Amino acid sequence: MKKDDGGPAFPCGNTPSEADGMSLRDWFAGMALSGILARGGTKDEDGAETNAMDAYASADAMLEEREK
Repeated sequence: MKKDDGGPAFPCGNTPSEADGMSLRDWFAGMALSGILARGGTKDEDGAETNAMDAYASADAMLEEREK
């Protein structure tokens, strides 16, 4: 089952193929990752993967909250 990605972050055009690009989930994760890295992030051996997982967990939480 595909995870809800929130649709396109910056839709344009009138058809789905014209709105391809970054998903809202990716946009939220990127914004969360900026904050994670600004506060120092995780610097252990698997730090980049941990930071990415935390960013996407935050993005998923934001998408869930939007649905309420």
